[in-house]
Amino acid sequence: MNRFGWLAVTCALAGMALVGCGDDDGGGDDTMGGTDMGPLVTCADDPCEAVEICVDRTDAEGTVTGHSCVGCPADAPSADQQMPPCCFRVSNADRLDTPEFRVTNLQISAPEGALTSGAVLNILALAVEEERFNWLMRATVSGTDVTVETGYGEWTDATSTYNFVDGAAPTPGDVDRWNPITIDGTLSGDTFSAPPVPGSFTVPIFDESGENLDLELPLNSFEVISATFSEDRTCIGSRIADGAGYRNYETAGDVRTYITVADAEISNVTQLGTTLCNLISGDDCVEDETADWRNTPDALCDVDGNCTAGCDFAATGDCNAWEIRGQFAAAGVEIAD
Repeated sequence: MNRFGWLAVTCALAGMALVGCGDDDGGGDDTMGGTDMGPLVTCADDPCEAVEICVDRTDAEGTVTGHSCVGCPADAPSADQQMPPCCFRVSNADRLDTPEFRVTNLQISAPEGALTSGAVLNILALAVEEERFNWLMRATVSGTDVTVETGYGEWTDATSTYNFVDGAAPTPGDVDRWNPITIDGTLSGDTFSAPPVPGSFTVPIFDESGENLDLELPLNSFEVISATFSEDRTCIGSRIADGAGYRNYETAGDVRTYITVADAEISNVTQLGTTLCNLISGDDCVEDETADWRNTPDALCDVDGNCTAGCDFAATGDCNAWEIRGQFAAAGVEIAD
């Protein structure tokens, strides 16, 4: 990455407030921020409020050392509507065959580098929690067959609902790139999986004003490796007691997708003053030779957005995309027709 890009990442990491959760400032030991928690307090001894969930804290041996009352993000629209354990707005218990979700946490785990740094993960976490990044999923379950409509959605204050968009993406670029896609998969027990979907779609992230684009994620051959529903199909994962910002959720979804070099070169990360290509490659995509990038492309996509992993750039030189792995949590919402 160029010097400016690394400086932007460093400044973002230093200046970004990590999202706290309940009264927990640290990891899973018996101290908080270096201060002894004092006598053991369990959830039974000191229940949390109705809008919180009580999570026992444990040490390395698994011994309960105290607890944290975990609340949902306060900066989201209509925050009072969110309920633990996953911060859902609407329960799916009475619509098990048609559950609807919004992604509440997204953690990119590969390729390693700036894209998986604390700065970038916190940008994603804050955008998701403040609902400037709305990735929706609407499932239709019939036995073991599941069809999922997924993509970007808009929040409507008046009705406290979301809706998928149609032809709403700005130019230059395809105005339909934000439109949802449909994926067909299978359900085994409570776990959904789906093979790669040919083609591409884009999920936008907006700045704090909610008006200007901060980043677009152009995704190709999207695949759900696994996504495990809770018993009432209201949650995929849950909120946990961990004060480290982007780790405030236990994810229960695992996905794979691909981002092409061409798309990444024109996708700007406004908050960090660089491009998505610079972040993924770890170098300056314009000034440096592709062979010298820290993360050279490791996948191959055709013009129709069909991608395959395992491309050896050193051997072939024709790899044109990166395989992206991510984990997510999601919570029940209402998606308007």
